[in-house]
Amino acid sequence: MAIQRTGHVAIRVLDLEAAKRFYGDILGMKLGMEIPGQG
Repeated sequence: MAIQRTGHVAIRVLDLEAAKRFYGDILGMKLGMEIPGQG
């Protein structure tokens, strides 16, 4: 069974830029909100 859609995901990472590239470029997810200093 394939995932059809996701409503909200919160991910805490050490390297925010690397995570944005991975989740955006590789997995095709869209960034909805970013909290500065909380990456």
